[in-house]
Amino acid sequence: MRILKSFFNLAFSCCAFLVMLVGCEKSSEINVDNLNSEKTDFLSRVFEGELEDGPFFLSYALNTVFFSKDVLSLFGEYTRYTQFPHDSKHYEGKTFCKINGKFERVSFHDLFTTQVQKEFIRKYCEDTLKKNSIGYFGDIPSWRDQLELREIQTFLIHENFLVIVFQRYVVAGLDDYPTTIKVPYAILKEHINPDHPLISLLEKTVSAKAYVSSWDNVWGQES
Repeated sequence: MRILKSFFNLAFSCCAFLVMLVGCEKSSEINVDNLNSEKTDFLSRVFEGELEDGPFFLSYALNTVFFSKDVLSLFGEYTRYTQFPHDSKHYEGKTFCKINGKFERVSFHDLFTTQVQKEFIRKYCEDTLKKNSIGYFGDIPSWRDQLELREIQTFLIHENFLVIVFQRYVVAGLDDYPTTIKVPYAILKEHINPDHPLISLLEKTVSAKAYVSSWDNVWGQES
């Protein structure tokens, strides 16, 4: 059985590009907004599992990475292992800002409203991946040379950056942490929706130092 697993691990490494596209478990099966459904599905998979594949596990963590009275950003990580050869992961970015006295969710399309703005952020991320030879963009020959807009829509707020978070296998393979790109606000200034309340609220919050940044607790000490 150990030899067989080693063979499958090797085969998996060789076809990582295909796994990046389809995954060992389809990412569409993961619905972190319905954890009761995920729990039920997990138990069903355990009952149907094989002894050699165990032990199985399911976990969901939600951490604040930026907290203030007006702006809140959380990083979610959902992990499930119910099937050989490894676990399945999904990353979340949940950002809120206070509008008319109530916290409202901020989406990628709220911040980048025009096609020009969306193309700027897409191209910036693509160029960064290429320049720094990150993941599949750094392989020789490279497995990827273009980034899709739908792949950069998970984001988090940092006091100095907008952080784009990539799902596993989108731009890189098996890592302890998700691949991220930090986009300085100074660069985004002319390429983001200036009318969204988040922009002015974040600027005032950071200027007043009226926030708590918890990045070290989730990502480790920044380099």
